[in-house]
Amino acid sequence: MMRRRRERWLLIRVAAQNVGRRRLRAILLGVAVMLGVGVGFASFVTGSALRAGMATSLSRMGADLVVVPRETLVNITSSLLTVQPTDASLDATWRNLLPLFLG
Repeated sequence: MMRRRRERWLLIRVAAQNVGRRRLRAILLGVAVMLGVGVGFASFVTGSALRAGMATSLSRMGADLVVVPRETLVNITSSLLTVQPTDASLDATWRNLLPLFLG
């Protein structure tokens, strides 16, 4: 039992001497390990955020559906951004029917 303790102490002492003798090498190794762990952690966090963002985007797909009359001949993008008026409009009865459609 006592011999094993001495062997452990000897190994720890030799390791400490080697670290002390080659400080630059030990520092560079520590920096490399920290950098590797940091890159791994950043990759994990980025991947998790991307998965969550994609899940949110897929769940919202179709939520920005626009219903316009067939007679409407305007650019939909500019119409949505600038609220471009047209002569065609939906009947008031459609206001009650639109929520019944799935999507």
